[in-house]
Amino acid sequence: VTLCNNNPVRKSVISRLKIYKELAELDATVLSAMISQSPNSLPQYNYYFDPTCPDKTFSCDNGECVLLADVCNGKPDCSDGSEEGIHCDPANDKCVPGYLFCSEQQPICAKPCDGINECDDERDESPLPPMNCPPPIDGDVFVNTSGEPTVVQSPNYPSNYDTNDDAEWIFSTAAGYVLKLEFNATFGIEDDGHMCEYDYLRIYNGDSPRAPTVRVKGRDRICGMEAPAPIESSGQNVRLVFHSDYTMTEIGFQVTVTAVPDPNARQRRSAEKAASNSGHDMGSSYSEGKSLTRGKRSFLMSNSTDSADSYHQDHVVEYNDYNNEDFPESFQELEMYDWKGAFLVSAMPDYSDLRDLALFHRVEMRHYGSQAVDFIAQCTFDGRICDHTNFTQFQNPEFGNCFSLNSARGPNGSGGASTLKTSRTGQQFGLKLTLFLDSNEYIGVLSQDAGAQVVIHSPQVFPVPEDDAVGVSAGGLTRIAMRKEQIHRQQQPFGSCVHEYPAQMQIPEEIRREWPYTQEMCELYCHQSLLWHSCGCVDNYIGDFRSSNDSLGNELCFTWDFNQTVCRNDFYQRVAKSDPSVQCFCPPSCTTEKFNIIVTETKWPTLQYTPYFIQMLKKNSSSDAIQTYLNDIFQPQMHEKITENFARVEIYFQHLNFEKIEEK
Repeated sequence: VTLCNNNPVRKSVISRLKIYKELAELDATVLSAMISQSPNSLPQYNYYFDPTCPDKTFSCDNGECVLLADVCNGKPDCSDGSEEGIHCDPANDKCVPGYLFCSEQQPICAKPCDGINECDDERDESPLPPMNCPPPIDGDVFVNTSGEPTVVQSPNYPSNYDTNDDAEWIFSTAAGYVLKLEFNATFGIEDDGHMCEYDYLRIYNGDSPRAPTVRVKGRDRICGMEAPAPIESSGQNVRLVFHSDYTMTEIGFQVTVTAVPDPNARQRRSAEKAASNSGHDMGSSYSEGKSLTRGKRSFLMSNSTDSADSYHQDHVVEYNDYNNEDFPESFQELEMYDWKGAFLVSAMPDYSDLRDLALFHRVEMRHYGSQAVDFIAQCTFDGRICDHTNFTQFQNPEFGNCFSLNSARGPNGSGGASTLKTSRTGQQFGLKLTLFLDSNEYIGVLSQDAGAQVVIHSPQVFPVPEDDAVGVSAGGLTRIAMRKEQIHRQQQPFGSCVHEYPAQMQIPEEIRREWPYTQEMCELYCHQSLLWHSCGCVDNYIGDFRSSNDSLGNELCFTWDFNQTVCRNDFYQRVAKSDPSVQCFCPPSCTTEKFNIIVTETKWPTLQYTPYFIQMLKKNSSSDAIQTYLNDIFQPQMHEKITENFARVEIYFQHLNFEKIEEK
């Protein structure tokens, strides 16, 4: 069983990153434009306040909006008085200890050092006295040019970082400066002795996950017990990504980031001036690699000259002469990450063309998407309690983090825990789940329905929720009764089935081990491999098509990139036309296992059961997000708030016997 929230990323998390901040604020932007009856005005919006309130207003706990000047003024302006709450000091209309009064011009009380810049001047998050905020765990970090360094470190440093941990930082500085990174000698990241596939630190020479990576010891990931030598960026931005897997941990790292004058600033300005004088469009650069231009035929490449560059250069000629008929014309002149502009020029009635622009890197989805401890609120199997640790996480381009129970992927072949089994039929002895959808974190244009996707599949079958899932709605109980079916086919000379992947596909051993042959898996992997070698990108994270020294990595096709989009569209047109150059030889498998299902749905929970449900969650849930949500519910809203954000799923065997179909 695989579960995915309909929401690929959490709004509150991506709002902290400048390239996605405008996307996170798009709901409020559109709503504010509607309120002002000026759809094209698109006013700015401060994300700290609730999306239902316009800019420069305060959101009361009951949903009302009041002016900032009315906050902490000693008299209630919200009907519930929440703007004069515990964060205000009635004695002097300022703030109680533990909070910071921003200014008379911005009369709000901010919580210092909580990772959210609530004061306009950002002094509530300053690392300097009197705040002395600790290094951020992730998010955007501006490095000033005064010589004052910025220090960040892996979680828990100098103690060991945790398993299944992720952190990410985007450093930026002023024009005319670059960033220098110096690592503390006390350094340790688990080393797999090869390509740092387990735990790693990755440094991007730019602010995008598609910027070229800094290669250390010939690898684009850093691990081991030796700290890297000082690293200097080639531009104003650097992105750091840290990841640990489910097993061993080490001490981690600490890095000091300093802004230093750009030694190549003069040459860079001269080159830009020369290009401008010659009439060439430098385009809209999003990394320190070659520029990517709107409506032009350029291919993003790393500045390095290793064999990976020449490998991709061999393939770029396949599509750098395409016309732009398949690229959305309305998007061709947009600057990269211009989310407001994309909203305004979107031509599809459901904004699906804008949705295609919001494809996130796998590391981003892992960190920004729904987390298992929050999403899987309750779990029982065969009448016994289970929890989020019984599930294996993977990333899906459309739904972000997905979670599989009894998957072939993961330790012990079951996602990190022993396989859960039942020997009884009926809903009482199947899998029962309560899912917390957290729809407040949804971005409307990306997630238009509150709910989840459920895929019923064999443990050895790779789940594809966008094709095979059952939709689960908020405020409903979805029951899925299933019965297993096996199909056995004949090999040559009586049939055409196979047990193994075709030898010419060169499937990696880990794929063969985790996902035994099926016709669907063969076609999916084959098409992704062909797409990678044609366009330098993929549209599903299913395997690794990189050479060992390839710094570009397995990136999703980037819709903001004109060439990749046109190349990808052309590739699938060739597939649809049965072009021999993109055809895959994938005979049916000799044994196919599938599940026939019957789905029913009722409303859930009842008004009467709601308080029992809330009490049980408050008592047993280990999720901070769930506890916070429940504590903020007012009694009159109780049932409405639960039905908006929770769904119930029950999956069970209708019969323990199964249907077997044999080819004779």
